[in-house]
Amino acid sequence: MRKKVGIALSGGGARGFAHIGALKVFAENDIPIDLITGTSAGSIVGAAIAAGVSANDLEALAAKLRYSAVVAPTISRFGLLSNYRLGKFVQKKFGARDFRDLKIPLFVTAYDLIKNEGLILSTGDLANAVRASSAVPRLFTPIRMDGKLLVDGGTFSPLPAKTAREMGADIVIGVDLTACGGTFQKPPKTSAGILIRSSLSILKTASTGQHVDADVVISPKIAEFSMFDIRPYREIIERGEIAARRKIDVIKALLAE
Repeated sequence: MRKKVGIALSGGGARGFAHIGALKVFAENDIPIDLITGTSAGSIVGAAIAAGVSANDLEALAAKLRYSAVVAPTISRFGLLSNYRLGKFVQKKFGARDFRDLKIPLFVTAYDLIKNEGLILSTGDLANAVRASSAVPRLFTPIRMDGKLLVDGGTFSPLPAKTAREMGADIVIGVDLTACGGTFQKPPKTSAGILIRSSLSILKTASTGQHVDADVVISPKIAEFSMFDIRPYREIIERGEIAARRKIDVIKALLAE
């Protein structure tokens, strides 16, 4: 009997395009995917793959993506932006409204600000779950669901490899975009830049600590790319491909054991 494979996709903002590159390589090499766990950007890409959208089709979507399709300004003391448009995008482009519509089991991380605890979302409204997992605190307004106030899943699980294991995966492949696989090319120029770098260092430490729960971790070299700039999507996708190809023999060996 074949081993069950789980893919854990980290957060990373615009760097999430690298997930597409890694998934393209998995498809090219017939790596099976039995379940997916995703945080933030990883929840978006994970939802697409789980719904049956191919990595190649995702790349085509990336070429046409504009921020106006997934975010909107809002007047709220809880955040500068709303990602309600992201929910519409998920419903329209992925063709799934509920977790029950998915072809591959998906588990999405989020954090409840009221109960002060992390959550794994795997039932109900898919778009709202993805919105919650992607609601970066202070940048996006939190998502209210079932009496909970939810924000970005990276708050407690930047790389949800442990979740993949707990959900039954025998082999866990993590794609970690917070580790960045390299160093920044230039120093920050503003106080906001310093804050972002500091936050990234915390996420990097947390996600690296979760590598122990994965059998293989793919860390594309994407440190020089901004989390907020979607323009270099093609190069980011290529970095994901390069990093995945370096680990493909290891993955195949695990499947053959």
